[in-house]
Amino acid sequence: MRRTLTSGISCLILTSVGCASMAVEARTSQIQKRRTAIPPLAVIDGYQLKLEEFSPALIEAGGSDVLAEAILLRVVNDRLGQGGVEINQEQIETERKIILQSLSRNPDEAEKLLGQLRRERHLGPQRFSTLLKVNAALRQFVRDEVSVTDAEIRLAFDRVYGPTFEARLIIVATAREAASIADQVLNGESFINLAINHSTDSSRVVGGLLPPINLLDASFPKAVRDVLAELEPGQISRPILLARGFGILRLERKIDGGVETFDDVKNELQQWLFHRGEKIEMAKLAKQMLAEADVVIFDRTLHRMWRQYVSENLILQSQ
Repeated sequence: MRRTLTSGISCLILTSVGCASMAVEARTSQIQKRRTAIPPLAVIDGYQLKLEEFSPALIEAGGSDVLAEAILLRVVNDRLGQGGVEINQEQIETERKIILQSLSRNPDEAEKLLGQLRRERHLGPQRFSTLLKVNAALRQFVRDEVSVTDAEIRLAFDRVYGPTFEARLIIVATAREAASIADQVLNGESFINLAINHSTDSSRVVGGLLPPINLLDASFPKAVRDVLAELEPGQISRPILLARGFGILRLERKIDGGVETFDDVKNELQQWLFHRGEKIEMAKLAKQMLAEADVVIFDRTLHRMWRQYVSENLILQSQ
């Protein structure tokens, strides 16, 4: 009886192993058939270029950005679902309008610039659609966290419509070089030519010309703004210490403020400030979502690219 039972168990085990082996073989065969059925991406002189040999290059070209977009879309959809909220087509269109308005006030020029932006960032129909939906959702999530005060509107008015200063800049490595440049200008040398030949600033290609500077605009160094306030058109500054070396400024002209009154543009400025606040909060939330997402990457190339993306966009910027 024991021998018969043992023999039966042995047969059962052998039969099970045989069935499992057959199942694995069948599954492997199905996978191979599916791979064979997938059409090639391209045919080069008769050679079929398959996705598996092309994907590493595609991932290196933009895999980390696409993965970030996929993560955000998944997290956003989950959060929308939990709240029972949907993003409608009107919100999608609003996002597109906001992008256009940020590019230019001229509708035709804005459309042209948007097309150029999409080509540069490889935003085809699918990625651009994802971008609009994610932006619409993020804007909805942060809308109660943004406010604009009258004092902020007044400051924005002074910055945008107040007087500005048009100047040229030369940046060199040392104070001695800056002093030498200043002496050459005082002796009749062309400031523009000296900027083109010696300046390390990107403005050298236009002879050191800077965009009009408002003295309240903190995007320009305080040292630059303070010096411009002291100069008269045609005067050059003493050498000033900047982040990338020593600078010499020459004031070209003072530009009076616009003719618009505060009441004329108050609503426009308030909307602009509100959108800017939304953009800041949306970026913070997106960064938080990406940092907290549980992501497991199996592809080696994508894993390497994602680690680089995280170090450049999530870790360094959050410090």
